[in-house]
Amino acid sequence: MGAALRRIRATGAVVYCQVPMVAHVNDQADTWTQLWRAELAVGAVPYYMFVERDTGPYDHLKVPLARAVEIFHAAYRALPGLARTVRGPVMSTTPGKVIVDGVESRPDGRYFVLRMVQARIPPWSVGPSGAHYDTSAAWLSDLELAPEVPLDLRQAVRP
Repeated sequence: MGAALRRIRATGAVVYCQVPMVAHVNDQADTWTQLWRAELAVGAVPYYMFVERDTGPYDHLKVPLARAVEIFHAAYRALPGLARTVRGPVMSTTPGKVIVDGVESRPDGRYFVLRMVQARIPPWSVGPSGAHYDTSAAWLSDLELAPEVPLDLRQAVRP
């Protein structure tokens, strides 16, 4: 892989890496830390940690969002500054790319902090919103969205 990547980079191209998190394969923080450090070592840019899509043999491969957030933050903390270009966990959904920035406590309970990284409808990318924290949720449609999420976005998530 190193020689091919060097040839690609020699053209002036920048190589960005994005990988899905798959249960039983790469659902440990140290696996991600090693991957991102290896990408950086060969001149690639760690970009996205994706959540496994809700298609195909999904039940066996999914990682709950609560666990994905823990894995991401533990791996991220172990990275050098140059590798902190990575974002995640990210869901590539019908409305757009949604990042789970973390978990916060509010007076009425815990919430996932959600942000549209890319939205099909630009006003949806305005700022952070949330969803009720649920340890079993593994996809955007599994979540109960917070009241501040625009109605049209709610309807796009659950048509």
